Amino acid sequence: MEAASTSGGAGTIPRHKGVPGTGFVVDGFKACGKCKRATAFFLTHAHGDHYDGLNEKWSREIYCSTITANLVHMKLGVERSLMREMNPGDEAVVIEGVEVSVVDANHCPGAVQFLFVTSQGDRFIHSGDCRFHTSMKRSLQLFRKSRILFLDTTYCNPKHTFPCQEHSIQYVVDKVVKREALKERGKCLFLISSYNIGKERIFLAVHRATGKKLYATPKKIAHLELLQIDELTSALTDDPRATNIHLVKWNALGETWPYFRPNFVQMEEYRQMYGVEETMGFVPTGWTYEGKGTNFSSREKGPDRVFLVPYSEHSSFSELVDYVKFIKPEEVVPTVNIGETPKMLKHFRNLIDENSAKRRFLSAFTGGAPRKARKSDVAVKDEGPAVKSSSGKEDGPCDLLMAATGLKSLAEAQFLLKRANGDLEKAANFFFEDPFRKKVEVERPPRQSVKKGSTVVGQMPLSSFFGGAKSGGISLGSPKHHKTVEKSLEAGAQAAAGRGGSPCKALADYQAAVEREDYDPLSDALWSSGQPAPYMHLAGAFDAISQTKKRLKISRILLNMFRSLLVLSPESTVASVYLTIGTLGAEFSKMTLDIGASTVSQCISEVTGVSRQRLRQAYNDEGDLGDVAVLFKSAQTTLMPVKPLTISDVFAKLERLAKESGGGSSTRKKQIATDLIRASKGPETRYMVRTLVQCMRIGANRTSILQSLARASVFHHHREGNPTKERLDEAVDAFEKAYFLCPDIEEIVRELILKGAVESKLKPGIPVTPMLAKPSTGVENAVELMGEEEYICEYKFDGQRAQIHLEEGGKVSIFSRNLDDKTASFPDACAQLREALDPAVSSCVVDCEIVAVERSSQGYRLLSFQELSARPRGDAQKGSGDVALFVFDILHLDGNDTYALALSERHELLKRALPRRREGFVMLATSVAIPDDSNRVEATRSALLASLRAGCEGLMLKRLAKTYEPGRRSDQWIKLKKDYCEELQDSLDLVPIGAWWGNGRKAGWFSPFLMAAWDPEREEFQSVCRVMSGFSDEFYKKSREFFDQHLIDGPKGYYNTGEKPAVWFSPVETWEIRGADITVSPVHRAAFGKVHESRGLALRFPRFVRKRPDKTPEEATSSDQICEMFQAQTVKCSLRNQQR
Repeated sequence: MEAASTSGGAGTIPRHKGVPGTGFVVDGFKACGKCKRATAFFLTHAHGDHYDGLNEKWSREIYCSTITANLVHMKLGVERSLMREMNPGDEAVVIEGVEVSVVDANHCPGAVQFLFVTSQGDRFIHSGDCRFHTSMKRSLQLFRKSRILFLDTTYCNPKHTFPCQEHSIQYVVDKVVKREALKERGKCLFLISSYNIGKERIFLAVHRATGKKLYATPKKIAHLELLQIDELTSALTDDPRATNIHLVKWNALGETWPYFRPNFVQMEEYRQMYGVEETMGFVPTGWTYEGKGTNFSSREKGPDRVFLVPYSEHSSFSELVDYVKFIKPEEVVPTVNIGETPKMLKHFRNLIDENSAKRRFLSAFTGGAPRKARKSDVAVKDEGPAVKSSSGKEDGPCDLLMAATGLKSLAEAQFLLKRANGDLEKAANFFFEDPFRKKVEVERPPRQSVKKGSTVVGQMPLSSFFGGAKSGGISLGSPKHHKTVEKSLEAGAQAAAGRGGSPCKALADYQAAVEREDYDPLSDALWSSGQPAPYMHLAGAFDAISQTKKRLKISRILLNMFRSLLVLSPESTVASVYLTIGTLGAEFSKMTLDIGASTVSQCISEVTGVSRQRLRQAYNDEGDLGDVAVLFKSAQTTLMPVKPLTISDVFAKLERLAKESGGGSSTRKKQIATDLIRASKGPETRYMVRTLVQCMRIGANRTSILQSLARASVFHHHREGNPTKERLDEAVDAFEKAYFLCPDIEEIVRELILKGAVESKLKPGIPVTPMLAKPSTGVENAVELMGEEEYICEYKFDGQRAQIHLEEGGKVSIFSRNLDDKTASFPDACAQLREALDPAVSSCVVDCEIVAVERSSQGYRLLSFQELSARPRGDAQKGSGDVALFVFDILHLDGNDTYALALSERHELLKRALPRRREGFVMLATSVAIPDDSNRVEATRSALLASLRAGCEGLMLKRLAKTYEPGRRSDQWIKLKKDYCEELQDSLDLVPIGAWWGNGRKAGWFSPFLMAAWDPEREEFQSVCRVMSGFSDEFYKKSREFFDQHLIDGPKGYYNTGEKPAVWFSPVETWEIRGADITVSPVHRAAFGKVHESRGLALRFPRFVRKRPDKTPEEATSSDQICEMFQAQTVKCSLRNQQR
């Protein structure tokens, strides 16, 4: 738990960065820069994690050392006049009545610890980053038993115990000197990694031992010169060939967190660049120490070797213990890894001055010195302690003791007071210092009758409520006991359920049964008729599915899962279907939870008590938030059993979560999600979390889930034996046809339960799942797929696929190809369709493309798809641009479904239904008939080129004699686009500069990658797209190994992108990427400002083709070339007066 803040809201001073009773802020410039309560700022040293928030605009005084002041002024541009210098050995300064002095922190040059003494005599130490050394004891003597020690807890874990700095320095020196003596092995380049400042003692020691200069970049030299170390300054050179000892930047030799990953590629580049036979690198940090004594770890590859030197400028664990033991403060406040505060404080529990803290705390209750309990307050009897009721005006000692210690049990407080003979302070000491804290020993008195309103005398101990516990005591902190109690209570609950006649199968038995062909939907289920269906029924099935990749077994599990629901709890079937798919309603309703993964992570953290940092680390390893939740929640135990979740209750709460809106809705959503996760058990946790983030990943898609439901309905209505495969297949076909025409699960399930079959009927107002086309690889392939039948070549416009419904009564709705309701985005399109329709038409459903156009007195011209993608919801007439409808099919007309008619017939109906269509508003899609006696390939190629000249994406080849097949990707329609034709397609050579972590199967790999073009004019890499297709698993594995050697802390100064990938790479290789076309983007920055004043260019539908080892990153496709390719696209060509 993080330390509490001294204020709230925007005026917060985090506790670990403040000084109690003052407005002082230590190393908290970002958090408290605008805080009105902050009155003085202190900077311990010039490392980025401590001065974060400072810049040239900073206007408030800063107290720090001279070296730190110089560095901050040079690096950040902070005015030198704002620096108030305080150096070790200087006299104390009084600031706002507080005496402040500094002592050396033994960290980096200029690093200090701040010592504060308030006017009340309270003393506080802010160590900053510090490595404790016995030499500090003299300067810290007067600060022993300080009120609070704000401690650098970087290595506050017993595993972090490494040697002293002197030993590590000598190790580096010995390695360098020994290798220098081996002349026969040729020249060696020594590389020592470091931050901007820090590790200077190693530099000097190597220089003294070898007498050689030390190479550093001019920037590094400028920093080191400010440290006022004359010997070091004179040893530096900016000529890399003047010496074979180079100081390199941190991470140049490899990443150190969370484990060391050497960068041998970089080391080999150094070796070849300077023409040496070997390289020897040194990475000095405590993180790399692997506890192997004097033989420090190393990594080697050919002539390149790197040593992991446990040279740390932070205290090791043993030094932290020594520091706290010497100071013996009343309290330790960690300043690093504060999410692990409770765990870290356990290490110092016996080293701090708890008595002072208790006296201070108790005095606040007693109005001064702790008092001894009066005889009237505590009655000591042979059978046990007793307490009289308080007067109401003043709390009795039991009340005070419970408030001071956090005790919840009155009997425990009475017992302590009895041991202390009524002395309140002594009783508190017993609590804090005795084994009583870990094991409550309360004598079990005989039961006594208690009159109404009387004081409780001889209260029963907690252990008496549990039959399995021994009388006289119970270990409240024992997980083993918790499990025993939970098991006992669950057994009692199961026995009670059994007495009511309800069979209760173990989860493992159910999971084994649900996979079998002889599954019994009654006896193998987890519940009985009349009981609510448990959520564990779904979670157990999902978990069984996750254990296999066999499609038949997955289908069988889903089938059996639905069979039990149809038999025992038909009212929960609809909710179960939605929960299995991972939605809250029909596809077209698009009800979403609107709760992000970050919020769900907070819920998991709250439920499990695990810090957000540990959750992030686990997520990087697991790749799935549900798996992470199970990982931490499985270690929990509960004293009392949690009420089982039911399917209907879970679904109802998720619906309530989705409907939350208005002020405070985020908090209410989070509370519902937290409650659901807390109530989940076993596999329920995994799928509850996945439901909340709306990513189920159960290994079954929507189609297979619905097919299983259809088969389950056949079993449900079949009376004898099992239904035949033909009967099951017929049911699946009928179900799919009905669902694609009217994807309303509630209505379909209702018919399945009542009739065992569904009727296929299109309903205007409910979107039809659209028919899709199969892609082709080129003109010849497309013509071949058409066969011998007559077909048309229909222009494929660069717009948004739309299905427009006119219901009886006049309501018009627009749905996207994904069944999203887009009516509010295109009110103008609704009006245009009404105007074009025959007034006699009462209802219809048409399929069309909505395209952005620019109208003028001469006609209209087509605009790019990008113009539509940014269209706002609401009144499209207000600056949103014009649109045209290119209608190409009709599925329903005046109460009659037309989708089953031939395309040629549907086209005739379409013309009659839209007699008032207008150019630039509503038009029939342009099409070219391909006669049987023609050269089909040439005729189709000619049509394709004509469509491209007209500003279209390509062609749709459609057989005239075929029907419309909702929900199918049919070979009756063939898609022929420019990017499918190799001879018409361009590719880009781009550079990977970053990536995100993959999920699911790709967990632990990089996917997608962020690709960039090179702008030689601005000398920067500009992002173009994310790419995640075209890769094999082997490629992912090798890419992870390769880019692990080229990871960098953040984007380089010459990266220009609006993206924020999880990891960044150095620009080291070039890939060939092919895509559909180039479009304007608000995120990507290629050719930024050259086409659009505030946007760049991006590649749509990119896919990886191959690596280009023949090209360096600077030889990648330039932003000007991308701009030229964009301008060459014919998307902006005019279309005037074309025959419809």
